[in-house]
Amino acid sequence: DQPQRLPVAGKGSLSGTVVSETGQPIKNARVSMSGNAVSRSTTTDASGAFVFDKLPEGRFTLSATRQRYLPGSYGQKRAERSGSAIQLADAQQLKDLTITLFSAAVITGTIYGDDGEPVQNAQVRALRYTMRTGVRRLQNTGSSSTDDRGVYRIYGLNPGDYVISAN
Repeated sequence: DQPQRLPVAGKGSLSGTVVSETGQPIKNARVSMSGNAVSRSTTTDASGAFVFDKLPEGRFTLSATRQRYLPGSYGQKRAERSGSAIQLADAQQLKDLTITLFSAAVITGTIYGDDGEPVQNAQVRALRYTMRTGVRRLQNTGSSSTDDRGVYRIYGLNPGDYVISAN
C-alpha cells in the first residue's frame, strides 16, 4: 500500500496580466505556472488577468501562449529571449506580474515554375542565420507546402530576416 501524496499547498499567490507588445491585455491566453512540485494552468479573463493561489514558498516560472502570438515567459524582454524565475517567500502575495506576448510573423508567397505556371505541392522552408560555436549557419525555422495555386504560408515565426527555399 503506497502512502497517498497530498497536493503541495501554501498561502502564497502569483497574479498579473498577459499583454501584447503594445500593452493591450490578451484575453483567453493560456498561462502555465510550475515549480516546487506544483504545476498548474489557467486562462486569462477579459482583462488579461490571471491568478495562482495556495502556493508554497519556492521558485516558480510563468509562461503564456495564445494563437497569433509567440509563446512568452515572465521576465522576457524580447521574442527570442528567455524569461526569469520568480522566488516566492512563504505566504507572499506577488501581484502585478506581467507576461508579454509578441506577435508571430507570417511569410506568404507564390512559387512559379520555369514555365511561369504556379507549382503545386512544392515544399517551402523559411531559414534563418544563427550563430553556433562561432559559425554562422542557416537553420530551418518553419515550413509549408504550396496549394493548388502555388501559394504557401509559413506562420509562427519570430520577427527577423529569412531566406526562403522551395523544391
